[in-house]
Parts: sequence; structure tokens; C-alpha cells
Amino acid sequence: MRLTTKTDWQYKDFPDLRSIQDAWKRDEWIRIANKILPSSSVRYLELGCAPGTFTAALSKDKDWLITGIDFSDDSNKFISTLFCVQKTGRFFHADIFNFSMGEVFDIVASFGLVEHFRGSSFDQLMDIHDRYVAPGGYCVVVVPNFTGVPYFFHFVFDRPSLDNHNIDAMHPDTIAEFFRQRGYEIVFHKYVGILRLWGNSGFLNSRILAKTVAGLAVSLSKLASLMSLLGIHLRGRSWSPYLMVIARKIKPD
Repeated sequence: MRLTTKTDWQYKDFPDLRSIQDAWKRDEWIRIANKILPSSSVRYLELGCAPGTFTAALSKDKDWLITGIDFSDDSNKFISTLFCVQKTGRFFHADIFNFSMGEVFDIVASFGLVEHFRGSSFDQLMDIHDRYVAPGGYCVVVVPNFTGVPYFFHFVFDRPSLDNHNIDAMHPDTIAEFFRQRGYEIVFHKYVGILRLWGNSGFLNSRILAKTVAGLAVSLSKLASLMSLLGIHLRGRSWSPYLMVIARKIKPD
């Protein structure tokens, strides 16, 4: 079951260099992935690639041959976003469920994709990830964490967005187990980052309320950052904004 449609994915404000810079500074999972993933002569694929912010952030200092697939109407912004960090790439405007390149890649990644599917569609999407990974290659799956404290925030202030997400997919072990069953080595699977909140879709019909809720989310996120400087780290399943799984496909003997 798909939980979103094309109308949920619009990227009129991209490319956005500031978003890339914010990701470099803020998102702990990017620094972790940078330490694990190879940096040169790598064939890289992002599934559900628009707008390309995270691929641009990850590939900034790397020699990657970049490819992206996405079905949204303005998903070609992926290429424009790569240009922000002096990168180029291939882009295919297609539905990943009805499209196949017949290629494999050294890194296959998705950021905020798999949690928008449930049931057999989720299983099929995970199989698509696996299909594109070359032997010895890596699969990177990053998912927002709407469990714990983020769940209650979204339930109250961002319910429409919450309904578009499969909460059952927001557990590192759930995704890691898929790869284990297919013979992958699990390199990393954890919740990552200190508390950060976003979302106010339930109040978009009221600009005042929307701004108030957005301000609350920013304030709570800044408070969490300050507490981190004092040695109090609000992280883990109850607090972290993301989870990440990195799995490596074992080469056959």
C-alpha cells in the first residue's frame, strides 16, 4: 500500500544550498555514513531521489558516479541540487516499481522513502533496494523516527503527515532483519541524532497557528542542542530524529 501520491511531493523551493549546508552541520547520520562508505570510483544510486539534498551532502567530497530515480513531477530538481556542490549525475523520471535499469551499484541509498509504504508494497520496495546492490556493495536506508517523543508531537501538531508514514518501519531492527535474511553484513543500525522536531501540516489553513507550531518545534530542537552541549543527550528511540541502517552485500565465494 502506498501512503502518498505525486501531489505530496513538490520541490518548487529547490535547489537550496542552505538545506545542504544545514545537513552537513546538523545531521549526525551523514557524518557516520561518511566514515563507512567508500569515497572514490563508486557507482551510486538514490531511490526516490528528489530533491537530492542528502545525496548532495553525502557526495560533496567524493568521486561518485551518481544516478537517481524519482516519479514526482518536478523531480528533475535532483540534478539542479547536485550542481550546488559541483556534482553531476544521471536522472530517470520513473516509478521505481515499474522501471528497471538492468544495472547494479556500489551504493544504493534511500532517505525518507520506505516509510511511505506498507504491506506488500513495503516488501517489494525493499526487494528493489536489494536488486540494485552489487556484490560487496552497500545499501543505506535512512528513515525519520516518529516513535517516542516525535510521535506525540506529530500526533498533536502534524497528524496528516503522521498518517502518511508507516510507523512500523521506523525501527532499525525491522530494516536490518530484511538484509540479514538476504545474507548481508549489518554494518550499522541505530537511531541517530539528538532530538529535533518539525511539522505543522495540521495547521496549514491557519498561518498564525502554523508559524506558532513551527516556532515551538524549532525552540524544542534548540533546547535539545543546548542540553547536548551540557552533556545531556536526548537521543535513541524516544528522542532521535532519524534511524539509519547500512548493510553490505556479501560477495559469493
